Amino acid sequence: MGDILKKKTIEILSYTAGIIDGEGSICIGRHKSKTNRSGYQIDLRVVVSNTNEWLCNWLQFQFDGSVHLSHRRSSPKQKPAYQWCVASKKAYLFLEQVSPYLQLKRQQAELAMTFQKRKFRGNQTDEQVALDEANKILMNSYNKRGL
Repeated sequence: MGDILKKKTIEILSYTAGIIDGEGSICIGRHKSKTNRSGYQIDLRVVVSNTNEWLCNWLQFQFDGSVHLSHRRSSPKQKPAYQWCVASKKAYLFLEQVSPYLQLKRQQAELAMTFQKRKFRGNQTDEQVALDEANKILMNSYNKRGL
């Protein structure tokens, strides 16, 4: 996580913000969890999907996270797609640096950072679970196509 804490140049941050605005996704989603009493947890993720593997590897080099092949080609003419993902606290630290340069997804970034900042560790109260669900629903409404 040390690399993500290093200050980046304005050029890198503004370039990255353009990637997030165009190819990225800022999500609050539900994922299975064996450790949570409800059987799932709600967490923050920032994802970029692209057919250019170099771009995803560059994001990983600059900001940590992980890169994987998101789907294989279904035909010889289709390019493979790659995905860079950063989650939870690392996603918060990433958004904290990039959000001033976002144009289209600034609202999602602000909600995501507010969500992650108050995230409770360990067993959550019913009120905290409800607030997580409300943040997830609000983020889904921000992310609807055409809005």
